[in-house]
Amino acid sequence: MLIRKVRKSELNKVIEMKIKLYQHSRNLENKDIDRKEIPRIIKAVRASYSSFKNRIFVCEIDQKIIGFISISVNFYRFGFKIKFIGSIGDFFIYEKYRGRGIGSKLKKIAFRWFKKWNCSSVSLKVHPKNISTQMIYENWGFIRGNLEMVKRLSKYL
Repeated sequence: MLIRKVRKSELNKVIEMKIKLYQHSRNLENKDIDRKEIPRIIKAVRASYSSFKNRIFVCEIDQKIIGFISISVNFYRFGFKIKFIGSIGDFFIYEKYRGRGIGSKLKKIAFRWFKKWNCSSVSLKVHPKNISTQMIYENWGFIRGNLEMVKRLSKYL
């Protein structure tokens, strides 16, 4: 098993996994996938790869990518002080590879990267109905925070 930064040539594999993650979220809501979202997903993965404050790490087994974690660092200014907050954007492992500690290894490399940035905390979002994933994050030391509510102002945002 190898955990490493994604290569540009592998972005389509990450996009494929992110679409599966999106499908899973839609299934939790008993909704069909919105095909109009696919271009947005592609754009988001490519933008994440290109940004200096983002990273995508993949797990490779037998030269096959079986999971990834997408992370970023956000900057907040408090007067003259800048605070760095880490964020886990997407996290996916193919079902047949789950329960082998791969997620913990991806988390470990992500947290090393956050520490390099001097992040004071790390946040993430998880679907309210995704109880098993919430339990994993709680086992990693995350605590439930505020409920986030979003109103989309444009179909292009």
